[in-house]
Amino acid sequence: YTGAGQYKEAEKYMLNALSCAPKEDMIYGQILNNIGLLYYRMGLYDKSMDYYKQAYEVKKRLLSEKHPEHGTTLSNIGLASHCLGNYAEAEKYLLQAIELQKELQENNPRPYASSLMNLGFLYTDMGDYDKALYYVHTGAEILGKILGEDGHLDYATHLFSLGRIYMSKGDYANAALYGEKALAIQQKQPQKHPESVQVLILLGKTHLMTQEYKRAQELLSEAQVMAKQLQGEQHENYAEALSLLGLS
Repeated sequence: YTGAGQYKEAEKYMLNALSCAPKEDMIYGQILNNIGLLYYRMGLYDKSMDYYKQAYEVKKRLLSEKHPEHGTTLSNIGLASHCLGNYAEAEKYLLQAIELQKELQENNPRPYASSLMNLGFLYTDMGDYDKALYYVHTGAEILGKILGEDGHLDYATHLFSLGRIYMSKGDYANAALYGEKALAIQQKQPQKHPESVQVLILLGKTHLMTQEYKRAQELLSEAQVMAKQLQGEQHENYAEALSLLGLS
C-alpha cells in the first residue's frame, strides 16, 4: 500500500502488524522502521523520527554493535531531523551513521555513499557549501563506481545535486558543468525524464547569471515545453521556466 501511495491503508496494516509482533524479535524492529518510513513519506517527520528511534533501540538490543542495520537507522533519524529543521541533531546522527558505514563499506558501499550525500545536503541547507561539496562529491564518486558514470539515472541525480550546490555558492561554471553531465545521461534514456526539466532550468539560470541570454532562452524554452508535456501547466517547474524566460 505504501508503494501505491495508499498511506492510510498502509498505516492500518502496519500498526496491526506491530501489535501482533513479539517485542524481542527483529521483526518488531523492522516493522517500527517501516512505520517510520511510511510517516516520512507522509511528511509526518515527528512521528517518523519517533518510530525510527524506537526501531534503533530494538536493534541495539538484538544485533551486534557493528551491524549494518544500525547505520541505516541512524541515517534515517538524521534525515527526519533534517526535515524538522533540527540541523545539529541531524548532523549528529548522520555522522554516527557514516562512522559505522565507513567500517562496513567493503561489503556494501552504497549506504555509506548515501549517508555522505545526505550529510552534504544538510550542510547545503546550513549554508556551509564547502562542506556540502566535499561530502556530496565523495558520495557521488563512490556511487559512480557502483552504478557506472555513463548511463545510470541515480548517478545523474547526484550530478544535478552537485550542480545545485555550486549554483547556491555562486560558482556558475561548475554549476553548468555538472548540470550538463547530468543532462547528458538523462538524454541517453529511451524516455524523457521529469528531472531533466529541473536540470534545464538550472542550466538556464547559469547562463542568465553569466549574461548568455540566447543560450539561456534555448534551455528555458526546452524546459518549458518539457514541463508542459510531462508535468502540466499547473506544475511549479512550468511556472518557473516561464518566469525565467521573462528575465532572459
